[in-house]
Amino acid sequence: MIGQGLGISDTGVIAKTDMAIKCLVKNISNAIEDIKSKTSDSELVIQALEFDIFGFSRGAAASRHFANRIHSEDPAIIAAIREGVQGTEFKGVPAGKIRFIGIFDTVAAIGTPLNGLNPHSADTGEVNLVLRPGVADKVFHITAAHECRFNFALNSVKPAWPELALPGVHSDVGGGYLPAVEENLFLTRPETDTFPLRQSGEQTRGYHQTRKQLDKLDACPAVAPIMRTSDISLETWFDDRMPPDRYGEPQKRSYAALTLRNRIIRNDWSKVALRVMYAAAKDAGVMFNAIDPVNPAMTLPDELLPLCDKALEMGKAVRSGQASGTFSQDEIDTITRRYIHCSANWNAIVADTKGFTQGGASAAEIIGFLDRPDENWQRTLYDMDGKKI
Repeated sequence: MIGQGLGISDTGVIAKTDMAIKCLVKNISNAIEDIKSKTSDSELVIQALEFDIFGFSRGAAASRHFANRIHSEDPAIIAAIREGVQGTEFKGVPAGKIRFIGIFDTVAAIGTPLNGLNPHSADTGEVNLVLRPGVADKVFHITAAHECRFNFALNSVKPAWPELALPGVHSDVGGGYLPAVEENLFLTRPETDTFPLRQSGEQTRGYHQTRKQLDKLDACPAVAPIMRTSDISLETWFDDRMPPDRYGEPQKRSYAALTLRNRIIRNDWSKVALRVMYAAAKDAGVMFNAIDPVNPAMTLPDELLPLCDKALEMGKAVRSGQASGTFSQDEIDTITRRYIHCSANWNAIVADTKGFTQGGASAAEIIGFLDRPDENWQRTLYDMDGKKI
């Protein structure tokens, strides 16, 4: 739980790089045996050992930290390589070199005692995210243009390396969603009022406060596409298990929130982001098999094919030092309607056995709403030096 929540300890970011180093010995040894089995040369000489490093989210943070361990010639990496090539002549750089770093939406989210265990902070503790020139031949970072959760601040690679923002939230670009999910979410923090049981929820202060949120969300770029393409409701519900007031009149606790219901979203957009990264890696010399065009897990819906082509061109432009261009509002709405998840929210709607909404309020924002949006639904961005962009 500590590793998942704060990115530290035995399952944290640095621990993952330690695990990668432990795996080097066997992987290098197996690769050498595989090469030897396919060649008739009696003596194999390794001229160089190159790394291609990929990662998503905290895995991207681990990739960046691991790259710095290679670049600084970490003794543990040198020892692992030496053991892995044992019995074979090795003429390369002792810690190897890095050909390509391909990362998706880096979110280090490191909680340390110095930053008050706040994963939103720019302070990443001992995790080194800085990718200075020379750390790799090429670096490419794909980020999520519509991610805006408080706990998912972005650790950019700008201005040193190419970075492309694609439509979608965190796992829309990095992958991980089920093929299809139904979203039933609170888009605003449920407002609460205690008032007479006989009055309607539309008469409460919370109801009128919630109505004001509609225009605000319509104007926020990160959530506006969902507002345009989905049915948003202003709902009220109540809990009648309240004691009467001092005059004996029955009371109820009323709730009000903007809700998003019955929204079916698929995971196919992540396959577009994968293709953009695949193209970048191939351009850098990474040896991948071709994407299987008939594999159902990799095929794209017809409506995404031209959008995928555009994303590929945008990635190519960014890697060439040119402006990427943008998707039009109509294109973003097409993607949003079926493929962009609503990651930032004020928790999933919970219903009782009769289908009525239950609760939804929490006194503690920090632990009660882990997926809450950042201020004004605008993501916090940090450059490589930890400064807000």
